[in-house]
Amino acid sequence: MTAFEAPWTSGLSAPRSRRRRPAAGSILVLLAVVLAASGTALVSAGTWARTPAALPPVPDLAGTAVPAGDVDSPPDIQPQGDDGADGAVVPPARVSDADAETPQPDPAVEPPAASWPTEPAEPAEPAEPTASPVAEEPTEGPSTVEPAPTPEPVDLVAVQRRLKELGYLLGPADGVEGQQTRASVMAFQRVNGLSVDGIVGPVTLAALDSPVAPELSSGPATRIEIDLTRQLAHVVRDGTRVVTLHVSSGNGEAYRAGTANARTPVGDFRIERRIHGERHAELGVLYDPLYFYRGFAIHGSNSVPDHPASHGCVRVTRADARWLISNVADGTPVRLHGGTHVFSPSR
Repeated sequence: MTAFEAPWTSGLSAPRSRRRRPAAGSILVLLAVVLAASGTALVSAGTWARTPAALPPVPDLAGTAVPAGDVDSPPDIQPQGDDGADGAVVPPARVSDADAETPQPDPAVEPPAASWPTEPAEPAEPAEPTASPVAEEPTEGPSTVEPAPTPEPVDLVAVQRRLKELGYLLGPADGVEGQQTRASVMAFQRVNGLSVDGIVGPVTLAALDSPVAPELSSGPATRIEIDLTRQLAHVVRDGTRVVTLHVSSGNGEAYRAGTANARTPVGDFRIERRIHGERHAELGVLYDPLYFYRGFAIHGSNSVPDHPASHGCVRVTRADARWLISNVADGTPVRLHGGTHVFSPSR
């Protein structure tokens, strides 16, 4: 071994070639290359993470409002105001005519459309059936108030026969509720102090069983006596009352432009003349009139209400007027008394 040989090489064979240690500069260059490559990869990864083109956006389930800048508004709809939450302008939702009555979702919380169909939501569980309300048991016993019984139908034929027997009805007992029957019921009700409506109710039926006799004044044995206060006409023959009729006399109103008043004359008169059938006068049609003073007459009419309604004549039903003109002779005395809208003529 020479003085220049390294001690560690003794006893070993010499290397075929001399191994050289890498230089420090090469190591630094290699490290720089590796770092540069890593940085490029990181930059690429960050860019991919921020690019939404490859995957659809995730729906915002928290309900955060979407700024108007991220929503494609239809060209014919302009944004209207801000939503009052974060100042983002949100376009109104488009509503078709078919959906006009369907509530629309709030566009501020509606997520952007996905590129594939979204998974359908789970159907809501059916509501549990509610039990039918159960009526509370009454705290007291059953009500003792019974409904009013339905009134039995009136036997009109029997009523008409009774009215004829009592001297109020001149027509037949035919079961027909006409003007003459109604007027006869009204006359009976007046005499018996009942409400005058022409309806045969329980009170009127009871009065037919125990009626009150009409009150007449004194006068000739044969006469027509008209009580203007009670709106009744009594036909008396030989001192016996034959029939009592419902009438309607003057109502006291002005007519002929205020130059005349609808009043009925009072006093003692006689039947002066008659006209069979219809008399078309200035103030209306008179059926079978019996004149007792100038143009005043007892005559038939289509309207014989429960109150004074004429221009001064004495109205009766048309059927009653036909009976009167056939059974009352000219010269028969007529006495009129009472009333409100009356006058006493001077002869």
